[in-house]
Order: sequence, then C-alpha cells, then structure tokens
Amino acid sequence: QHELSDGGFRFDMLQTIREYAAGLLDEAPERDTLRTAHARYYLALLRHARSTNLDRDPEFIARDLDNFRTALAWFGGRADKGSIDDAEALLDLAGLLGRYWYTHGMVAEGSGWLERALAHAPPNPSPTRALALRQLGVLKELHRHVDEAAALFNEALQDYRRLGNELGEAACLNSIGVVMMARGEQGDDQTVASISNLGILYLHRKDFGRAVELLEEALELDRKAGDDWGVAVTQNNLASAYLDQGDTARSRELV
Repeated sequence: QHELSDGGFRFDMLQTIREYAAGLLDEAPERDTLRTAHARYYLALLRHARSTNLDRDPEFIARDLDNFRTALAWFGGRADKGSIDDAEALLDLAGLLGRYWYTHGMVAEGSGWLERALAHAPPNPSPTRALALRQLGVLKELHRHVDEAAALFNEALQDYRRLGNELGEAACLNSIGVVMMARGEQGDDQTVASISNLGILYLHRKDFGRAVELLEEALELDRKAGDDWGVAVTQNNLASAYLDQGDTARSRELV
C-alpha cells in the first residue's frame, strides 16, 4: 500500500503473483470482457482528466502509465483484427496521451502508438483524428523530422477547419510556425501563433528586447495557468534572451 500526495492510496502486487494471476486471466472465459472493461475504464478516466485539465498533472498519468499501456495494447490488438470500435478507442487514447509523451521525451513510444492508431483511422475528419495527427506532428518535429511534421500539421489543420474547431486550427498554425522557424522560413511574424513561440522567433532574429518582452508575458500566463512544464520551458528560453542581452545575473536566476 502506498500513500499518494493527495492523501489517497494505491496498491501494488508482487510481480510473481501478478504474472500468475495474468496467466489465469488469459485462460478464463471472461477474459475479453474483463480486459475490455479495464481498457474502457482507463480511456474514460483520461477523457475526464482532459476535460478538467487534470491530465496536465504529471503524477496523474505517470501513476497509471502501465494501465494506459495495457489499454493501448488491448485496443491495438483488437483493431488489428478489424474491430472498428477498438480502432476508434485506440485513436482516442493515443491522442489523449500525446502531450504526456511529448513533455516526457517519449518520442519513439508515442510515435509508434499514434502511427498505429492513425493507420486504422478512416480518412474523414474527426476531433480524435485531428488531435492524433497534430500530436504525431509534434513528436516528429521533436526528432527534427520537419517535413513529416509539416505534412501532419497541415493535414490536421484541414481537419480542424472542416470541423469548425478554431482552437485546434490555432494550435496547428502555431505548430506550422515552429516548423517554418526550424526551416529558417521566418519572413512573416504571423506564422507563429503563440506568444511564447513568437518570442523565440524574435530571439532567432536577434531582437532580444522584443523577445524578452514576449517571453516575460508568456511566463506570466504559464504561471497563471499552473502549467509547471510551460513555466520551465519559457524560463529556459527567457534565460537565453537575457544572456544574449548580457544580463547574466537574470539569466542564471531563470536557469
């Protein structure tokens, strides 16, 4: 038994007992029913977390990561056998886990699941397909596969526009701006949608004063949103901007 930071409790099982129980489950006639119930539970849990921003708490996904992986494997295996419902569930779950994979550098695992899920997805636009396309693009860009990332972002952008989803459209435009910046295509300030990435663009252009102004604004917004990962990333970029201005004391403080 383990106590959690929020006062709750978790229970672990000795590995040998877990393996023995899993073997019995695989031989049980109710195996499919139980494994489906398990996978559907964790998909519903993550959907709820996304709707309440609980998924931004790194502990929330980390403590159930093995359960999410088990759910992915179950949905994936059934999707491979032609189950449309499980293919949709796989796409939904993989897309919802995309941000966690990105913020934890789990590029190979995340890309693998998103590619597998998208391979089963019909080509018609849907919120789950658009999210999965964008998240896969983010992971591809993280590995500097910028051409693949650009194609994925543009495909997601078209889906979001067909769906009338302006938030998704803005996120894709922001990501396309990041890819253009990586390619050195910095001709239009409006290609980068977010304040933070616009600050990085000015940093690349060596307009350090404007970069500091935008990144300080982004840092304040990250703090108000309680986004610890965003705060860390913005502080790192802001430290670079101050260092380029010669303010080593402020840069050291931020680092």
